[in-house]
Amino acid sequence: AMQATKPAAEALAVYEDIDDKEGMAMAMLALAKLHAASPLGHSAALRNASQARQMFKASRDSNGEAEALLAMANVLLAQGTSESLTSALHKAQEALTLQVDDKCEANCLMAVSMLCTAFVHRDVVA
Repeated sequence: AMQATKPAAEALAVYEDIDDKEGMAMAMLALAKLHAASPLGHSAALRNASQARQMFKASRDSNGEAEALLAMANVLLAQGTSESLTSALHKAQEALTLQVDDKCEANCLMAVSMLCTAFVHRDVVA
């Protein structure tokens, strides 16, 4: 997994050097997705996805924000824990009310659906 994240981390460093906020957000989202592939990378994945979400939100990129929320939902679902689930669900629902197009709406709905699934899974396992 480390080899897979190296190019994205290098891209992030370049985007930071040239102060390209959109590029930084995309690189963070890519890192989140790469880290999410490994249980050991879940905390890094959540951190990267959360940072990407904040950057997309600041630049009013609703599709990017929805994709970052979906990445967060994927990790939280894989973890099957209640940690951050409520907060992430509220953020996804909030983003849903601000959706600007069908793709963004679909991404937000998927995030809400996955987070709800995580809640059900947690209750069944508990």
